[in-house]
Amino acid sequence: MYAKLYLFIPLSAALLFAACETDRVNDNDRKEQITEFLHDHQEALQQMNLEGYMAHFTEDVTWHNATGMQLEGKPALREFFERVLPSFEEAEWELRDVSVQMVTDESAHADMNVILRNQILPEGFIEGWGKTVLRERNLINSYVLRKDDSQWFIVAERIRDALQLEWIVE
Repeated sequence: MYAKLYLFIPLSAALLFAACETDRVNDNDRKEQITEFLHDHQEALQQMNLEGYMAHFTEDVTWHNATGMQLEGKPALREFFERVLPSFEEAEWELRDVSVQMVTDESAHADMNVILRNQILPEGFIEGWGKTVLRERNLINSYVLRKDDSQWFIVAERIRDALQLEWIVE
């Protein structure tokens, strides 16, 4: 009886360790998928590819920008980006970091740090302002992501300025 018990304990521990290791590997795979997904999302914006950018969002997305604007739904977000996309023509982007935390196998939270330089907002884009040049912004984009039919989508995005902005208003 004792021999069976001694054999059972190490075998149980080995199976438990293998299960935990498999979960860790799967989480790492999912985190890599999400990181690649967010890189693709950012690249579509940098290339001014509105359709590619919008393809990453769910239909019922909630989106907040650094000024506090909140948009609900893909149609409202598309309308906003049709107006704002030209402001990125001269912009330079630097993707610094992506961190992903798995919530479940099919949901996650991620933060992406991006440096945006030389975004040019046309006169009147910000009510009462002239042409505005945002020289450098250190942005933290936070995402809630969901996996549907083996594809990741952005359910919510919040953009924050991590540092004081340098604005030039002409």
